[in-house]
Amino acid sequence: MNISIDSYPFFKSPKIGPLIFLKRLSKHIRENNKNIKLYSKFNPFYDIGIFSTLDKSFYNKPFILRLDGLFIDQLNTNYNSSYENQRIYNSAKKSEGIIFVSQYCKDIFESLFGKLNKPNKIINNGVSLKQFSNIGTNLRKKLNIEDDKFVIISSASWRRHKRLEETIKFYNFLKKEINNLVLIILGKKTNIYSNDKDIIFAGYVEERDLPYWYRSSNLYLHLAWIEPNANSQAEAIASGLPSLCANNGGNFELVIKSNAGIVSSCDKIVKNGLINYYNPPEPDYEILKNDFMKIYENYDVFKENINRKNIDISNTAENYIQFCEDILSKIDEN
Repeated sequence: MNISIDSYPFFKSPKIGPLIFLKRLSKHIRENNKNIKLYSKFNPFYDIGIFSTLDKSFYNKPFILRLDGLFIDQLNTNYNSSYENQRIYNSAKKSEGIIFVSQYCKDIFESLFGKLNKPNKIINNGVSLKQFSNIGTNLRKKLNIEDDKFVIISSASWRRHKRLEETIKFYNFLKKEINNLVLIILGKKTNIYSNDKDIIFAGYVEERDLPYWYRSSNLYLHLAWIEPNANSQAEAIASGLPSLCANNGGNFELVIKSNAGIVSSCDKIVKNGLINYYNPPEPDYEILKNDFMKIYENYDVFKENINRKNIDISNTAENYIQFCEDILSKIDEN
């Protein structure tokens, strides 16, 4: 089978989630599936394409659309949500099938456009367990972090709905009772600063260095208000970190799937549809603190019970390949 994957082989060093994942998927398939050849979307000799969000085809070839979210900002802060969603819907109609990265993504799609009448599958993101390992060196000594410190790490391409301000506020809330905490912030950030010497703003970190930062930490904190399915969540789980995350969007599906921590009921459940996306509410810090303490006080139990295999990209790739084969089989039958 010949597959065209969106942007392959021109990934270079992608900094946006969909391309980061597709680069990882392409690498795994290329190295582990010798019976499958990968093609650029510009090369006509593929059997089926996997395209991110929109139809990227140049030829009359069947393709699968990978949907990692829709535009839900009712204020159209950066984009016209209705216009962009219509483009996605038009591409979905032309596709032979749709892969959703989370149940949330499927639910929001059907809330906007009605029930799907074509093949579809929910496949969460995965990462390489060799690349993101729970065994290996870390940066604690280099960062002058003492052995008795409990390190919280949070990673994102920080935009307002990711709630960096609230992440720092929650950390400060915890420090009133727990004085051995350190907070590491990974990712390009907005103009938010702190004089707290125990908050480390690492900025953008190259992918090859990410495992060292995760292994320097004890817990992954992800308070994004609504996140379809973050690569960073899978990275943290693969690195063996118990997680504490918020309860909207699709990000928590990875935590449940891998028994990797606690999904906090710190937010009211948001109805599917357009919302004031870039004006997130503050989470309930007291609920978050209680959930944090459950992990903090039973840390070894939470850490030992993580099922890293459930976010292994080998399983993810197998699901993608099987879906492609199923689509092509149905085409052949017709």
